[in-house]
Amino acid sequence: MSKGIWVFAENNDGKVRKVTLEILSEARKIADQIGEEVAAVLLGKGVANLAGALGEYGADKVYLAEDEKLANYTTDAYTTVIAKLISEHQPTAFLVGNTALGKD
Repeated sequence: MSKGIWVFAENNDGKVRKVTLEILSEARKIADQIGEEVAAVLLGKGVANLAGALGEYGADKVYLAEDEKLANYTTDAYTTVIAKLISEHQPTAFLVGNTALGKD
């Protein structure tokens, strides 16, 4: 069963960051070669409207978590949600941008 290539959908000020769109495009190429889906992991508050843009750049599905605790990035809140999703679905790869948030 294919587990998928996942991309962390970094966003700021109501927009998906360019690095996320670049990674999604590359993830799409990899996923097509190995016969897997691409999924984006979108966290925040009031960010559901960004899911469409993720699909335009290659995401087959979007895992969306919206909560007041995710309104502003904190390591603990984001890590808790991401770790739970990864544990449940066990993607083949989880890609993040080479940004301050991604490095954290």
